[in-house]
Amino acid sequence: DLSGVWSPNRTGIPHLENRGVPVDPAALRQFDADVTPEQPPSFQPWAAEKNKAMTATEREVAKESVNCVPRGLPAIWLSNTYAIQFVQTPRLLVHLIEVLNNFRVIHTDGRPHPKNPDPLFHGNSSARWEGDTLVIDSVGFDERTFVTNSGTWFHSDQLRVIERISRPSKNYLVVQITVEDPKVL
Repeated sequence: DLSGVWSPNRTGIPHLENRGVPVDPAALRQFDADVTPEQPPSFQPWAAEKNKAMTATEREVAKESVNCVPRGLPAIWLSNTYAIQFVQTPRLLVHLIEVLNNFRVIHTDGRPHPKNPDPLFHGNSSARWEGDTLVIDSVGFDERTFVTNSGTWFHSDQLRVIERISRPSKNYLVVQITVEDPKVL
């Protein structure tokens, strides 16, 4: 059961360092970055050029927070410093996000995605359980969202986000995010 109110761990979020948020050592990264380094995403040439050509003003204006629209997915995980709440039922997981009163309704009954999904800020999400891990597969994103809240990583209509959420203890969740976008990456 993922139900509960969850606060982001301050690890990797520098501006939380001085907010007094305690660090749970068990929630720290479980891999050695020197042994398995994470490589930055590799963009298609046209996408890299478009990103490079954006001015600082264009990047700032593109941010969801500037436009008062939802951050999108996975930006709600990557740049969210606010608490979230999960409400779980046998067929649904409701994801309430404190910032800008955002929410997601995730069907956990394994239903397929709609054939022509209406674009949503957090995508159209369908989930299934793999043991104790909830795997959320999301497609059909609103074009106004970015993968990160920096206004630098835009996406195409082929964006797919896979979230893997597990709860190894009562005290924390582990969230792993995979971003696929063959037109941009």
